[in-house]
Parts: sequence; C-alpha cells; structure tokens
Amino acid sequence: MRRTKILATVGPATDPPGRLEAVLRAGADALRLNFSHGADKDHRRSLARIRRAATAVGKEVAIVADLPGPKIRLGTLAAGSVQLAAGERWAIDPDRTPGDAHRVGLESPSFDDLARPGDPVLLGDGSVELEVTAVRPRRIEVRVVNGGLVRSQAGAFFPRARLKAAAFGPADRRAAKVALESGVDYLALSFVKDATDLTTARRWLDRRANGHDVQLIAKIERAEALASIDGILDSADAIMVARGDLG
Repeated sequence: MRRTKILATVGPATDPPGRLEAVLRAGADALRLNFSHGADKDHRRSLARIRRAATAVGKEVAIVADLPGPKIRLGTLAAGSVQLAAGERWAIDPDRTPGDAHRVGLESPSFDDLARPGDPVLLGDGSVELEVTAVRPRRIEVRVVNGGLVRSQAGAFFPRARLKAAAFGPADRRAAKVALESGVDYLALSFVKDATDLTTARRWLDRRANGHDVQLIAKIERAEALASIDGILDSADAIMVARGDLG
C-alpha cells in the first residue's frame, strides 16, 4: 500500500471535461481548492464537479478547502504583468492606481511597519525576490535581487513582518461556510501564527460541522509560526509547509 499521498490542486488546468477524472485515475488521493480566488458560486461549482468526478471513477477522494487568510497581494498592473530584472529599482505603495515598471500598489490590512531596510520581499511563488532599500511614508523602495515576471494580484510576502490580522478572519469564515455546505474534509488555515489561530477556528468549526469530521490543516508560511511550531503541532490535525513563502 502506498503510504505517501498525492494532493492535486483544482484550477483552470482541470477545467476541461474529463480532466479531473484523469487526475484521479493518475493517482491523486486528495484535491485542493484555493478559496483565495473566485466567487462563492465558483467554489460551489468546483466542489460539485469534484464529487461528480470521484463518483465517475469510483474513488473516494479527500477535499481540502484552502482558506485565504490575511494574504498580502500586489495591486493591479496596467499591462497585467511586468518583467523585473536583477538590479532594477521598484517601489511599493498603498495607492490603488494600476502599477507599471516603476511602482505598484499593495493590498494589505496594514501598510505601516511591514518592512525595514535590508528586509527581503518575495513575490508570487517566491521566485521573484526583492530587497528593501528604503522605507518612506507610504512608500517602500526595493531593489530586484532575483528577477522574473510579476503579474497583477501576485502574492507579496514580507517574511520579517509581524502581521496583526488573524489567520481565521471574516473572509475565512465565509469561505469555510461554503466549504462545509459542500462537505469538504479539510480546512487549511493560511498564515497561522500560533496555536491560538487554530483554537479560534476549531471553536467556530465545532459549532457548525453538524457531526461531520472536518480536520484542520495549519499552513506554515511565516517565520513566527516556526517559533511556535510545538503548539501548532499539538493543535492541528495536519501541517502544510509553504516553501515559496518561507523562502
């Protein structure tokens, strides 16, 4: 019996007819749905498709609802994307004006105290790395360390920042409600800081699961989570390590 399990992500690549069935036949044991993107109706539709695909291939498959968490994202780029080269200078600010090759806005619960000179900033899957060169009022100036293509709404990760936002906030509760209605097996909490985040989610879940055994996955994406890893391990049912965000 194969002990290692395969988790596949549901997205645009699995939209064509028969693609989900092919993924399950190829060996996927669980399917992950990212609630950071799309509307509630899209998630409900995807969850229903997963159930139909599992029935079609006669396979039990676990469903993981990956909750958004307090994710920090870049704003929109006027051209949809920008190519950054090593050594170039760029700036990040809270302005919602579409960005370009010189600057970009940032969608964040808080802009103050995000970074200090010398701090790294990782974009997207972590392949694009920036270094903070200066912090000014409503403006973070950066130098490109590792270049690449940056798209609108790309995730922006400040490894040394201490986020004040909870890992299980209003957006996560709304997404979790949709997930529970569709009978998911796991809820994955993004940007968990410590065991308190899991305790909060567990209490909410216990009042709404209606006897369904839904388990909690703690996503380890921040250095501060590593400092509290023992408590997180005691409180979570499973751990997911986000290599791109950890750097």
